[in-house]
This record gives sequence, C-alpha cells and structure tokens, in this order.
Amino acid sequence: SRTHAPWMDLVQLKHVSNRREYITWKLGEIQNAQNSTSLFPKIRRVFVNTLPRDFLDERFYSTLLGVSGKGIVLELDESKNSWPQNEKSKKLLFYRLQNLRDLGYEIALDDIGENSLFNN
Repeated sequence: SRTHAPWMDLVQLKHVSNRREYITWKLGEIQNAQNSTSLFPKIRRVFVNTLPRDFLDERFYSTLLGVSGKGIVLELDESKNSWPQNEKSKKLLFYRLQNLRDLGYEIALDDIGENSLFNN
C-alpha cells in the first residue's frame, strides 16, 4: 500500500468530485467547534475555515441554519477561485451570510491580504 502525507487527504477531499464528502467533513468541523464552546465555557470563539462557495451548497447552509452560531467564526477563504463568479450566486452568498450572522455566527475573511484576491 502507498503512503502519503496526511494533508493529501484534505487536498483530495476538496476536489470537486468529492464535494459530498467535503461538505460532510466541514459540517463535522463546525459541530466540533460548537461542542467545544458548550463544553469549555472559557472558549469564547472558535474559528472554522470555510470556502465561500460552501454556503451555496443547500445541505451545508440548511444545516447551519438549524443550529446556534454563538461562538463560531466562519472564516472565508480569500482566494479568488473559492468565490462565486456570477452576480446571482454572489447575491445569494451575501444573503445567506447575513442570515447566518443573524443566528449568531460571526463572519471573517481568512488571512486577508495574504492572497492574490486582495493583492492584484
């Protein structure tokens, strides 16, 4: 059997053909973050990296709507390829992000200024 670096699993998971598995994994990360804020009251916020296009996925979005966002900061990847490219999808993304903010989620840009989206 071949061995590979653990980060390769994440790279493969992010591939478009593995979208369902990726969303399941990402929802698990958010659930773990929520559990942490419940179990350890001194933890005020937990940051979870996400891709902006994740919020266009119906399962991902509807699952987040069903749980409290208190203490969860959803960090949006700043790379250009992770953002929707058409106006309709952009509007839907921002509408959904506002709904999540209303539920207590905080929204942040991940490592702003570190990527070409903001440096070009």
